Amino acid sequence: MSRLRFPVCSLILWFIAAAQAQGSQTGCSSEELKNLLRPSDPAYADAIGLAGTLQNRGFTIQCVLSSKFAQFLPRQTGAALFRTTMGDFETLFRPKEQNFDDVLISEERDVNLPSWSSYHYIFRNPQGRKVRDSWGRETFFMRYHNILFVIWQENALAPITEAVQDER
Repeated sequence: MSRLRFPVCSLILWFIAAAQAQGSQTGCSSEELKNLLRPSDPAYADAIGLAGTLQNRGFTIQCVLSSKFAQFLPRQTGAALFRTTMGDFETLFRPKEQNFDDVLISEERDVNLPSWSSYHYIFRNPQGRKVRDSWGRETFFMRYHNILFVIWQENALAPITEAVQDER
């Protein structure tokens, strides 16, 4: 039994080191890698398809994670957080035959608050009733078919738009 301890312990340590190295190479921490989007997630197929499209257009996807926006808007099937070398963004998904054209987004800014929390986004339905709201930093929204992109880096908006519009 003692002859097996060293190889088994070495193998376990190697797996731990490999996982940590993968996280540092991908830009995703070992904690984040525990929160990867899983095949059982309702948004998985859409998110992996989008990841493939973006990679084919030159994006480097570091990881695709579960999103805090998973049940944010009505009729949404799920959401994913994309960590890329260009920056992070969230995607909200609806069924393929639906879109987000019925979601009206308005922005209010409170200059008395710190820049990371001074933007207030109000999501309304077509009748003008508030469905949801969110506070945070400056955010850019892009609708594309059944996907609503939530993008925080302005310089990522044009490349993402170009990448998905070239796809169809």
